[in-house]
Amino acid sequence: RATVRDIAKAAKISIGSLYDYISSKEDLLYLFYEIFILTYYQEVVAITYNIKDPAKKLKSAYKTLLEVGFSLEDEILFGWTEAKNMKKKHLKEILKLEIELVTFFREILEEIKTKYQIKIEDTRLAANFLVYSGMFGILRRWALKPFYTQEQIINFLMETQLKPLLPPGEV
Repeated sequence: RATVRDIAKAAKISIGSLYDYISSKEDLLYLFYEIFILTYYQEVVAITYNIKDPAKKLKSAYKTLLEVGFSLEDEILFGWTEAKNMKKKHLKEILKLEIELVTFFREILEEIKTKYQIKIEDTRLAANFLVYSGMFGILRRWALKPFYTQEQIINFLMETQLKPLLPPGEV
């Protein structure tokens, strides 16, 4: 419901300066999503850059995904509620960035499947599920926070989501 004037005022810049960067509120929403998805992707990739073993890489990538998610929980909730207001062109670009994150997890799962001979029927589906299971603790925070800490939720997700994807004893 905010106007461009409200946004400029909150950002402490003139409307003219704001229009140097964006032409509408939808453009601002696109920039938000772009930064949000890139932050996720860069954090996950950076933390796993030097990890060679795919099982350790998956554990580290997934834990980072969960931790970054919790650090951006307000942004995630905002993103889930506002995605419907994005221009279709921008939404397609954001979804391509999101697919890169899923592809990163899929490639790790393919390595695990090959190295450890673990039966993963569909690495694309498994990677998509992993990325979105990371939102569980955030989207359900209203029901979980009175009973569980962030660490407990992360540990639960690590145990339940990674166990079938890793060699025995690796979780």
